[in-house]
Amino acid sequence: MKLIKGILLVVLLAFTKVTVVAQQSTEIAPDSTRNKWIPDYAYMQFAGGQGLLSLGAGYKLGKRERGYLDLGYGFVPSGVRGRAKNIVNLKYSTWLVHPIQIKPNMSLELLGLGLASSWYFGPEHTSLKEGYPEGYYWFSHATDLRFSVGARYNYDFCEKHLIKRVTLYGDLGRTILYSVNQFKNPEMLFNHFVNASVGVLLHFD
Repeated sequence: MKLIKGILLVVLLAFTKVTVVAQQSTEIAPDSTRNKWIPDYAYMQFAGGQGLLSLGAGYKLGKRERGYLDLGYGFVPSGVRGRAKNIVNLKYSTWLVHPIQIKPNMSLELLGLGLASSWYFGPEHTSLKEGYPEGYYWFSHATDLRFSVGARYNYDFCEKHLIKRVTLYGDLGRTILYSVNQFKNPEMLFNHFVNASVGVLLHFD
């Protein structure tokens, strides 16, 4: 629970960024007052192995800010898969193709690669579920490691706006450990290791 509270604190700090920027004078250059520990953006994602709904924040990396590092919390309600799930997510993604400029304030990025890991909390993830044959899993299913490909659409606002950019994205991912297990176990099903997600990023810088 302490870890989950820490994740929620990071998300809160991301939205606190909006308040901090609002209180700054417009005569002060943004870079002169920016705290590097405050996240550059917040995100909300639907599905994709990170929970039915996940929230988090992250930092842009690299000189061109083509790398994105996310940390967040995901949740699956009990009505979806029997028992509620709490998930901590960590993801790194990088965008390889130069943005296609649609309009001065609109762009499209067609190729992004991501690597994500999720940690599931609860006793049901520490032992093999009933009904599965011995050897079905050779790894702990409390941890999930995935890679993904994606695309995204960016809409830029004026610099004076608190939210500088809104990004809509979609990913198609595959669970690495399940993919390896498929070669060892023919009983693995296709939908056990493929997932899709959609989400939105709110950029504060």
